[in-house]
Amino acid sequence: THEGYIEASPAVPDKWKKSVSFENLLCGNGVSASAKMADGKVVSLSLKSKKDMSVKLKTDGEIKEIKLKKGLNIIK
Repeated sequence: THEGYIEASPAVPDKWKKSVSFENLLCGNGVSASAKMADGKVVSLSLKSKKDMSVKLKTDGEIKEIKLKKGLNIIK
């Protein structure tokens, strides 16, 4: 989030993009992320928030502002 947004796959090496996943990666501001990539695309993404808030999220090269509710939020 140092760029002002959460990125679903910021530093995944190309050779891992075929199949990689992570769970509960801390993003800051009380948000954690879990995601799965297949063939270079994010196929599932969830964000867990400690409170209701808006965040900027970058997926597939596009930045969108989304509203999170406290708890688990399924994005994709």
